[in-house]
Amino acid sequence: MSADPGSKLVALAIPTFGRRVYLQRCLESVGRLIHPEGVSLHLILLDNNPGGDAREIFDQICSRFDFPARYVHVKEQGIPFVRNRALEEALALDADFIGFLDDDEEAPPQWMIEAFKALRHYGGDIVSGPKARILPEGSPKWMRKSRCLGLKRAKREGHAKGHVSTSNVIFRSKIVGEMGLRFREEFNTTGGSDTIFFDEAKRMGAVVVWSRKAHIYEWIPPSRAKLSWMLQRDFRIGVNQVRRIRILDGEWPAWRVTGRWIVDVMFVRPIGLVVQEIRRGPRRAFRGLFVTRFVNYIGYVARMFGLIVALFGYRYHEYNTAAHGE
Repeated sequence: MSADPGSKLVALAIPTFGRRVYLQRCLESVGRLIHPEGVSLHLILLDNNPGGDAREIFDQICSRFDFPARYVHVKEQGIPFVRNRALEEALALDADFIGFLDDDEEAPPQWMIEAFKALRHYGGDIVSGPKARILPEGSPKWMRKSRCLGLKRAKREGHAKGHVSTSNVIFRSKIVGEMGLRFREEFNTTGGSDTIFFDEAKRMGAVVVWSRKAHIYEWIPPSRAKLSWMLQRDFRIGVNQVRRIRILDGEWPAWRVTGRWIVDVMFVRPIGLVVQEIRRGPRRAFRGLFVTRFVNYIGYVARMFGLIVALFGYRYHEYNTAAHGE
């Protein structure tokens, strides 16, 4: 089924590796998407499993779609290679927009509607939104309230300055075609190729907008619903932040940013945290300070240590053995 003449085409890419149950939910949610007026959809499933394990699920679910879907087996292991293949497939389709979802995410039916509303209203080139993380049964209460695994609402509606990832994003294909950007393959085992991709796009003039209503859901497996994994992720983000700043800005800005983090985490944030909790009253202060807010704080500490060790050349190869999603 081809796109209607004159309509805008979105090539929606879903990289997948080893998450069959989550992938099934993800594809089913894509099949329920409501397309904005004048916008058509073409799904691209990029299977990075060596044996092409996702082909069966693709055939079972995507054959029922009333829009085109393409299966692509990417044999070269690593998420940047998969993402770059997605870009090439989208350009081959002459897509006007390129979208990404992770294979462990679900998009509500109105997701594309809200994303395009934001793009049109604010005149953006890239639109992203929050994700509500669905924790496994038995997860502790502090984790449900934590910054690390909660629904992110920090950004204001409209133009956004924060970093963007390939988890819940739609962007104009000119970023790939006219600007010539690609995901950096040297980030293959460390993660972060998507963040620097969109950072480079912004520096070349791309406008990022944020829409709270363009939210998605992310399923958290039991292996990740742990404090140790959350701290590991914050540590890796810190390491990659220094590497990204060095590439885009140079050595001195990396040291300057790390210095600001040290001051913030060691002095400013603890004082603000204590003052804020005391104002809430003794009983609520104790519960909040030593559970939810304390967990959030040690996440910032982990990121700070990641920044520090990265200044001296350390790299954290989280994806050294498998092409797991970031």
